[in-house]
Amino acid sequence: IVSLLLVNAQEDPTLDYSCGTDWVNAANGCSKHCPTGRDEECADLGEGHGCYYFTGCKPRFEELKKEQEELAALNGDDEDEVIVEVPPEQNQFCAPTFIEAMLECSKDKACPAGNECGEGEFCYGGTNCDRPLKESVSDMVFNLQGLSGVMEEEDLTIFKNTVFDVLQQTLSDIKIHLDTISVTNQRYFASDALLEVSVFLTAKYR
Repeated sequence: IVSLLLVNAQEDPTLDYSCGTDWVNAANGCSKHCPTGRDEECADLGEGHGCYYFTGCKPRFEELKKEQEELAALNGDDEDEVIVEVPPEQNQFCAPTFIEAMLECSKDKACPAGNECGEGEFCYGGTNCDRPLKESVSDMVFNLQGLSGVMEEEDLTIFKNTVFDVLQQTLSDIKIHLDTISVTNQRYFASDALLEVSVFLTAKYR
């Protein structure tokens, strides 16, 4: 039996709360901050919008707030907000997988028309290559039931590889690249035959 706890390494997790139709939409769009974490805050965006956590939108919300404050100070509150949008085709790149396209954003692999890719490659949109590559760090705690003690090196390697493979696929589905994973601590509770394994991981996204 394995139970999982994920903790985002961030001072105030509410600063990352963002509205969207799903987690990927909220993380990519950062359309509206929803600090209370309630879906009601997103109702004005339309049906199906909710509030999602751990989106990585904090820097964009802070930047937008700063820009709005600067505009208000310079031009007054009556000025219309200027929104600059990047054409979708500028974020299309060739690669064997979406994650590779998102990580590399190679100019010679751009596929604005959608038909420029070579054999074994596909044209992926929504890569957010107009945004900087960000790193996310997280702590995870696994509770393993029924073990007789802490894991030795060989078992630790199997454990890490298994967890990496599972999380890599899961995070890839939401456009996040799992970079590294390491076991930071093991605590064994003999009375419950329970092993608590602390894991630290790093990931990249745009």
